[in-house]
Amino acid sequence: MVPLRSLIDGSLGVQLTRKQRFYIALTLSSSYLQLHSTQWLTGNTWTTSDILFPRQSGGDSNAISVIEPYISKHLADTSPHELISSRPGPSFALLGIMLLELVFNETLDAHDREKRYVAPDGKRNVFLNLAVALEWAEEEAADDAGPEFADAVKWCLGKTTTARRSTDAADDGNWRRELLVKVLEPLQMCYNFFDKSSRF
Repeated sequence: MVPLRSLIDGSLGVQLTRKQRFYIALTLSSSYLQLHSTQWLTGNTWTTSDILFPRQSGGDSNAISVIEPYISKHLADTSPHELISSRPGPSFALLGIMLLELVFNETLDAHDREKRYVAPDGKRNVFLNLAVALEWAEEEAADDAGPEFADAVKWCLGKTTTARRSTDAADDGNWRRELLVKVLEPLQMCYNFFDKSSRF
C-alpha cells in the first residue's frame, strides 16, 4: 500500500496526472461526507499519510491504482466521546489542505519552505497549517485550478472557524448539505472537465 503523501511529495518517483489528482480530490471529499461521524474519520487527524492506495498487480512496481483509496485508522484509539458529535472542527481544514496539496501536487511543508508559520518549538499545529493554506489558496488556487476549485478549498478552510463557533445542533445537518453544494458539486464539475478533455 502506498500513502497519498508519498505520491504527492514525489518520494516514490510516481507522477499522478492532473485528472487522477482531481479524481482523488473528489473521492476524498465524498468519503468525508459519508464517513465523518464514523470511527474512520473521528479525531480530526486524518492527513495524506492516512490515505492509502494499492499497487496494481503486474510487472510495473510503480503502477498505482487510484480508483479505490483506503483509509488507515487505529479504531481502538477512538474514544466513545468522539463518536457522539458529528460536527466537524479542524477536520474541515485538513480536507481543504489535502485538496490544495492534490491540485498543486505539493505538500504543505514543501510549499512553506521558509517556515513562516511555525510555533516557537519549530512545529506547526492544525491552526498554523490553516494560516499557510489560507494564504496559499488566496494567492494561487484560482489561477492554477480555476475559481470553482479555489472556492471549494476556501469554503473548507473558512468553515473550520465557523464550525468551531457554532452551538446550533441543527448545524450538524447543515454542513453536510453545504459540503455537497460548495465542495462536491464544484469538484465533480472540475473532474468532468478533465474527463471530457482526455477523450479528445
